[in-house]
Amino acid sequence: GINSHSLYKDAIYRKKAKYDLVFEFGLLKEFFNDDFYQIVQTVFIGSPITKENLYSRFMQVIRSNFNKKKTSGGYVEANTLTVKKAHLVWHYLLELGIISPTNNPDMDTSENTQPVDEENKKAFDLEEFEKFERDNSKFLESDIKKGLFALGVLVRFVMGLQASRLSNTPFEKKLYGYQLDSERIKKIYLETLNKLTQYQEKDKGRYYEQLREKIGDNFTKNSHQLNNMSNDEISFFFVAGL
Repeated sequence: GINSHSLYKDAIYRKKAKYDLVFEFGLLKEFFNDDFYQIVQTVFIGSPITKENLYSRFMQVIRSNFNKKKTSGGYVEANTLTVKKAHLVWHYLLELGIISPTNNPDMDTSENTQPVDEENKKAFDLEEFEKFERDNSKFLESDIKKGLFALGVLVRFVMGLQASRLSNTPFEKKLYGYQLDSERIKKIYLETLNKLTQYQEKDKGRYYEQLREKIGDNFTKNSHQLNNMSNDEISFFFVAGL
């Protein structure tokens, strides 16, 4: 069943114990709070939901959590968990046929057989990343979505480098509060590469080269497809990687 996906295992940490994330209608309420009974009726009837609506709902919650984290001293759910909940809702609706994957016959699902540089692998496991892509081929259903996801991963790594050096992540201020569109995501990409170049020159090494090649193949070469995506869709797949 959908609950067996590896993403949901031990996803919830509560009172020093870990629990698996499982689907329940309360998850729909988290994203459709103002329209809960309508979405439940939609699910039971099997009426279609547009992906634009779904990504919009996901991003409303993710942005709200992001803003609360900046202004509130109370508990705010980590966006890592929120994204996993969004994935589970997406997965559930996909299984019911309420949303449908985009057919993409050009998508390459073959395994990468190139040798992995062991020194580079310490920082980024290409084999594990490509396994995740294959296991989630319906979710990362196009090269541009793979690229957005990979870019989010790279930005997370950059913020990790900053945290280790500065005990802070000033790069987060460049993410526009997750209000992204095709031009903003391109700026984030260029600024990410610029920041990595600065660290490389200082440390005399190369960071995440294999991941950057993945982004080049999927994001850079297909950036024209961003114009066919809604801003919330762009934002969601980037934040999912982040």
